[in-house]
Amino acid sequence: MKYLRVKCVPNGEAPLWVREKWVGLDFPITITSQKSVNIHITGVLSKPKNVLSTIAGYLLNKYERKNVYLVNAQGAVSILNTASIEAANWWKENTPYLLKLNSSLCFEENEIEIVDN
Repeated sequence: MKYLRVKCVPNGEAPLWVREKWVGLDFPITITSQKSVNIHITGVLSKPKNVLSTIAGYLLNKYERKNVYLVNAQGAVSILNTASIEAANWWKENTPYLLKLNSSLCFEENEIEIVDN
């Protein structure tokens, strides 16, 4: 089976100590994570809270367009929990909306590698 492995500290709005805990973790490749996608991304803390602010963000060109791999947020935080309960708790406390929906976390192409496990 193939996995996405985080090979360096990913960019993002989470504190550095939390982002460091992703390094070395493997996520199973799913249909949505088989290849990178070029999408507009937002930060996990600065994410728009409603449709109007989302539209305004697009109109004001506030979102960066990047090539990223998507992983299921709930599954990723569950895997993170095995490496660092404290880092997983940061996600649970600060981004609970990500864990309730079928949301994704993004890892940039240069932050991951595809490995056999």
